[in-house]
Amino acid sequence: MFFISFISLFLDFYSFYQFKELQANSNKVIIKCNKKSGDLITLYKSAILFFESNKTDLKIFFKENETIRELQIKKKLKTIEANFCNPEFGFYKCHKSFIINLSKITEIQGNSRAGKVTLENNFSIPVSRNKVSDLKNILSS
Repeated sequence: MFFISFISLFLDFYSFYQFKELQANSNKVIIKCNKKSGDLITLYKSAILFFESNKTDLKIFFKENETIRELQIKKKLKTIEANFCNPEFGFYKCHKSFIINLSKITEIQGNSRAGKVTLENNFSIPVSRNKVSDLKNILSS
């Protein structure tokens, strides 16, 4: 009996630490906020507007019940980029500090010097000059 409960406890512990920083499926995103406590956040992909990074923290801007909320966690933008940034999943790194949800873009402006996108709720996000044409191509296809 003790042996079985020990194995069960070990498997729970092992699965907790095997959980990656992020997991995503077609409509949900699960983010592990804190490695020690294991706090998990589940967001619908369609609710996320963008991710913003400032060296040590990551801010997630999302819509909840028609209200824009901001969640700040200790993560690097690289982690989000590695898991979410592809046109099939619907996110794009448009600037060194921003990853945007492509489905939330209402307007794109810019040329080879600089650019910006406007998202729902009039958020204005900068676009790196070398990514303006790439972003326009993704949106047109």
